[in-house]
Amino acid sequence: MLIKKTGMYFAASLLCIFLAGTASAQRVDYSDSWLVNTSTSSFIAGSGITDESYWNYGHDYYVVTTLTSPDYSRSVTGYGGGGSCGTGNSQCSRADVSLSIVNNGVFEGGDYFVESVHEGYCPNYGMNLNQVFTALTIKLGASVTVLTKAALTNFYTKVANCNVHCPTDQHTSSTNKGQWIQSVVPFAKAPFLPYVCANLSLIYPGTSNSECADYEDNVPILGTPF
Repeated sequence: MLIKKTGMYFAASLLCIFLAGTASAQRVDYSDSWLVNTSTSSFIAGSGITDESYWNYGHDYYVVTTLTSPDYSRSVTGYGGGGSCGTGNSQCSRADVSLSIVNNGVFEGGDYFVESVHEGYCPNYGMNLNQVFTALTIKLGASVTVLTKAALTNFYTKVANCNVHCPTDQHTSSTNKGQWIQSVVPFAKAPFLPYVCANLSLIYPGTSNSECADYEDNVPILGTPF
């Protein structure tokens, strides 16, 4: 199996934003998520943020954010207190979380779920502020590129009319992998944002009947990668 796909979540927008206003202050609570690429890995990152524009109230804010994998088998939780945004605003709280897109050697596709609990406390009046919940999903899918090689070489090039979100234009192999191969590149898609390609790929056997395609939900079984 190339990519596991289980579970489904839905979110109305990229940022589930809640505003709590007074005559002198404005508070914003939201969750966010995105794909991070490094030189050696790719992972899903998430955060929960509470920010108040009026500092003189001296409110204390706390955020607890959890990121869950599509099949529910992996989950990570982060905690943020006052001043954890790193902006110099002591009344801004941020909690950060992340999960690898690879689980047990395969890309784990599907909907990654980010949820945050935002809480606050007013020390002047000794009272708790409104508790707010925010959440969203970011989808991990995959692009399949079909490549073929010239005779007596191990240099593969993308076939014509292979229009996928994250194509592999060429692949050089130290061994003969056959006439046809398939390159699979994961991508992330959040509501209202462009596709973001991962910097990871896997090479699978192919045939003359293999097709270039983007898979956002169910990904076919492509066999065992080289």
